[in-house]
Amino acid sequence: MARVVANGVEKDIDLFVFDKDGLMFKTQGFWAEIGNRRMFYLKKYLNDAALKEWARVFGLTLNEQGEVTYTDPKGILAVAAPREEVVVTAGLIVQANNIQWDTALNYAHSVFKDADDNFQLAKALVPQKGFPEIFARLRAVGIKYAIATSDTIPRAQQSMELFGEVPPEVIVVSDMVKRGKPAPDMLVLAAEKCGVPLDKTVMIGDSFVDVKMAFDAGAAMGIGIPETEEMREEMKPYTKAIVDSLDDIILG
Repeated sequence: MARVVANGVEKDIDLFVFDKDGLMFKTQGFWAEIGNRRMFYLKKYLNDAALKEWARVFGLTLNEQGEVTYTDPKGILAVAAPREEVVVTAGLIVQANNIQWDTALNYAHSVFKDADDNFQLAKALVPQKGFPEIFARLRAVGIKYAIATSDTIPRAQQSMELFGEVPPEVIVVSDMVKRGKPAPDMLVLAAEKCGVPLDKTVMIGDSFVDVKMAFDAGAAMGIGIPETEEMREEMKPYTKAIVDSLDDIILG
């Protein structure tokens, strides 16, 4: 156990649970690579107009060449679980091709698999300030750490390996629980797997869904590191522990 201080909020903590995208890594490049990969394989099933509609529904802004220039941090691609994204995609494939649901669902699964298999992770990842150093800082004071992400386990593991970091003991993804963020299920499961009570657990992320998850789960606190003032305001109902970077968290 160690004392943790964030923006004047102090707690004795045994476990940090991290979001991944936006917190450890800058989001826009990562999301753009995911969106571009998926659209490349979606061209097999969607014409140009339908592909633009898919991008709009998923919260993507495209340039004239049809490449992702911006991803809405509250949009489907940024927040939804992969299984939910597949279902939405299958619905758009049905609409565009007037085919049966099971066929469209198979097509959608194949698109996501091909996109993931050919995803250029190293190209997409740019670390945020304080990562990966935060993991070494936590180990130095004896605090466990885990990840709760809407991404996949293999990609989360590969992301850590690219930076030569000691991997977290536990990685929880949305497919492992009934409800994804901002429901508390992922945080509850992470704490259970680590053997740490929620009142000794911190959830840390770049979105209000992360600190809301901590608030609703009854965790010791949620620490928010927003990238925009708008997100900072959305976090305020759920936590006072809002800082500018991982380096602003005091461990002792």
